[in-house]
Amino acid sequence: MAAAEVAVPAGLIVDPHLAHRGFFSEVDHPDWGRRRLIGLPWRVAGQPAFALRPPPLLAPVGAAR
Repeated sequence: MAAAEVAVPAGLIVDPHLAHRGFFSEVDHPDWGRRRLIGLPWRVAGQPAFALRPPPLLAPVGAAR
């Protein structure tokens, strides 16, 4: 029976193959600081990856609007 390693987020973020392929994009977030996020899984042939922006800041659950 064949087996394979189970991929976990901590291992994926440091995976050299994914880094070489530009799988993650670095963004500056006002609360988190600089973080790597999963980039878009497609590209235009011969072009760099699309630039990502940080996710929006959301109000906490139950906060008054």
